[in-house]
Amino acid sequence: MSDVRVIRVFIASPSDLAVERRAFKEAIDELNVGFGDGAGVRFEALTWEQTLAIMTRRSQGLINQELDRCDVFVLALYGRWGQAAAHGQRA
Repeated sequence: MSDVRVIRVFIASPSDLAVERRAFKEAIDELNVGFGDGAGVRFEALTWEQTLAIMTRRSQGLINQELDRCDVFVLALYGRWGQAAAHGQRA
């Protein structure tokens, strides 16, 4: 199919949900094979790990740029959220 619509999905969660985040990405990959092929869409899963893979430090600005380019944002929370900021306050 020549006109495939790409739908970018950003998956965000704190580190305590890394397994679930990976499972969600795998589910999106499976969705592409079944539903996506027939509907002419391809879902592209993005995570903060991929965004920061090229960085040597955490950059919220880079993550925000990726979020602005996405069509769907998925946020999963469980036991924690954020990390300590440089000045000692919670982010």
